[in-house]
Amino acid sequence: MPDGTDPGQVDCFKDKVTLQSAHVLLQHEARLRGRILPAGTDVGEISLVHSPRCCGAWARFYPTPGLNPDPNDTTVGATTIEADRPAEHTEMLWRMGHIDSTYSGILLTGLGCAVARARVDMIGQNVAAVGQTRCLPRRS
Repeated sequence: MPDGTDPGQVDCFKDKVTLQSAHVLLQHEARLRGRILPAGTDVGEISLVHSPRCCGAWARFYPTPGLNPDPNDTTVGATTIEADRPAEHTEMLWRMGHIDSTYSGILLTGLGCAVARARVDMIGQNVAAVGQTRCLPRRS
């Protein structure tokens, strides 16, 4: 299978293992529907997920439950996730115009380790939350 394949469509979810997760934290204060969220607020979790059978990894993002008091309101932020294989600067990028759970395409790990990154931009505020995992799995 090539880089970029949807891991769900090729049954990579069957043996998936979360290698590492990181918090996605606001870099500056933000406002969300009348609430003030201080810098450092946890808006979600980015994970680097690996399938030994598929020999690949992908990024998976879960927003913090209750972050947006109105789950039907898609105007509060935008989500960007990325799986990156630094050895050759190959990346799978996925952007959504709202904050929701999502995952990237797969990156084959036989060519090097992968990193998962997430960025949540708060609409109209010039404020972002970011998070990143280490580069895994390491070659032995």
